[in-house]
Amino acid sequence: MPTCSTRLGLDGQTPAKLREQVNRAKKLADKFSSLPSHDLRDLLSWILRRVVIGDDQIQVTIGRNDLCQLLKNGRKAIATNLKEGRKLVDPSDLICLSIEARMKRYGGVLT
Repeated sequence: MPTCSTRLGLDGQTPAKLREQVNRAKKLADKFSSLPSHDLRDLLSWILRRVVIGDDQIQVTIGRNDLCQLLKNGRKAIATNLKEGRKLVDPSDLICLSIEARMKRYGGVLT
């Protein structure tokens, strides 16, 4: 079974490069809650390829190369991609995250 670093395309990267990308990811995560809605929409539409909400799970598919470009180049990567438009992606470039999730009803309202 492939390791997490293999799936993310990180094999062969130096620890210093990996640390730099992790630090950029932390900074980006910290900014999420304070981003204007249009910037957040641009950011998410750039890395998310597919979101499926099922009865018992949620699946999020992310473009590996898009995520790497975002972590390397920040907002410059988003601006460039938005101008060029969305490109087709090789299926091996996709990362699919799944989590079990069940909706509960309270007084006729789904939560």
